[in-house]
Amino acid sequence: MAAPKSIPSQNFDLPISKCNKTHADQNVRWLYFFDDPDRIAPDNAKSFEQFCNQTNQKELYVKEYARRCLAKFPRQVTSLLMFGIIRKNRQFCSKTKLRKEMIHAAHCLNTIKRKGSKCFSRAIQDFLIIKHMAISGRVGKTCCVYYALEECLVQQATETPQSCSSEDAQMIENLIEGYTGQVVSSICQNYPKSHDSCSKLLQKKEMNKLKKLIINEMNKTYSILPPLIDILDSIPP
Repeated sequence: MAAPKSIPSQNFDLPISKCNKTHADQNVRWLYFFDDPDRIAPDNAKSFEQFCNQTNQKELYVKEYARRCLAKFPRQVTSLLMFGIIRKNRQFCSKTKLRKEMIHAAHCLNTIKRKGSKCFSRAIQDFLIIKHMAISGRVGKTCCVYYALEECLVQQATETPQSCSSEDAQMIENLIEGYTGQVVSSICQNYPKSHDSCSKLLQKKEMNKLKKLIINEMNKTYSILPPLIDILDSIPP
């Protein structure tokens, strides 16, 4: 998949007039791989090189957007979110062993892409709902949504054995943990992963009641970044 023409070249300085929130949000969605239903996992050396080039371009765009277009706190949240993505992608693009693992898992990744995208859609929905809930419980609820997202993505691989080997499932788990680990370790220290705690924090009845409040937002949100910024920005220091 060729990089969109609107993506700046590697050496660029994003003009403030080009501060396009939607475009930045779409780039973050692409970088999270499963979040973009049209993105294809590279299955050979040539497509992997293209993957690394596109990844670099989109990372640069989001970093420059954050630097030029966001206030201090949203910029910090964006940097936190991007740190894990950039570090993990650099590992894949610089280490032969990891590159081979991803190419080997490409069929699995592409097979479960649509289901993986639904995992992200659910997470975006839940993050948007949390914005309308009591401030005091927002951090714990946010952590629970992250845990559910990780579990949902890994589950897609383990439940598709005809396309995904156990090694593929492990690679996907490592990928997701690499992408999200920095955020989880930074904000969820007081909220360890617990199904019992999360079922109490994220009560389905309450969540379903608030769905009607986010219909318009859901249609305009492409990644987990915008609601995550809003949630963390709403919590007193």
